[in-house]
Amino acid sequence: MLSGAGIILTRPARQAQELARLIEAAGGRAIIFPALEIIPRTPNPSNQAKLDAADMAIFISANAVEYGLRSASLPQNLSLAAIGNATAAALHQAGYRNVLVPTQGADSEALLASPALHDVGGKRIAIFRGVGGRETLREALRQRGAKVEYIECYTRRRPDVALDDVRSLLARDDIAAIQALSRETLENFCSMIGEQGVALLRHKPLFAPHAAILEGARMLGFSEGILTEFGDAKLLAALGKRFGRP
Repeated sequence: MLSGAGIILTRPARQAQELARLIEAAGGRAIIFPALEIIPRTPNPSNQAKLDAADMAIFISANAVEYGLRSASLPQNLSLAAIGNATAAALHQAGYRNVLVPTQGADSEALLASPALHDVGGKRIAIFRGVGGRETLREALRQRGAKVEYIECYTRRRPDVALDDVRSLLARDDIAAIQALSRETLENFCSMIGEQGVALLRHKPLFAPHAAILEGARMLGFSEGILTEFGDAKLLAALGKRFGRP
C-alpha cells in the first residue's frame, strides 16, 4: 500500500515500535528517529494523599499510566478517565476496566466534552501527567468548580543524537513524510537535524493529529501539513491515502 515510502517517526523509540510494524506491513519503510525521551520521576510522597482525597483521576498519556501507577496506589472508589483510547488501553492492561474515555478525539478538548466532566463542582480531581505541558484541562475543570491537583510522574527531554546519525538520516533517498505527536517533539526534531536538515525536509508532508502541531510546523517552514485522526490505524489510513498506489 505504501510503495516503499519512508516515514520518519519522531515519537520515543519504545512507543514507535508498533507503528513501525504497521508501516512495514503496509509496504512502507519506518524510519525511527526519536525526538523525545521520557524520564520517570522519583515518586513524591504527597501523591498518595492527593489520590486518597480525590474523587477522580485523569491520565494524560500511556506514560502517565505506566509511571503514575508506580508512584501511588489508586483507591477502589476512584473514578478514572483517560485522554484517549491508547491511554485507556494502558489502564485496562493494568487491571482497571471502568475508564471514561472520549467518544471522539484524544485530547483535552475531547475529554472535556464528555458529559461526566460537565458537572464537577466541588469534586477533587488528580491529573497524572508529565512535567509541564498544556493547562487547558486543569483550567477548564477549575472553571467548572473542581479542585484540581497534578501528579507529575515523568519528564520529557530532547535526546542526544550523534552527528553521524543525523547525516545518515538526511542522506536517505526514501524519505516521504514525517510524523509528530506533539509540537514539542517537532521542535526537538528540527533542533536535532539543524537548519540544513530542516531545509532538506521542509517540503515533505508533516502528519500530525492536532492542528496546533501543524501550526507549529508552518511556523518552522514546513510547506505541507496533513491533519490525521488520533491513533495508529487512522494515521496508517492517511498515509495510504497520500502515498498508496493502485
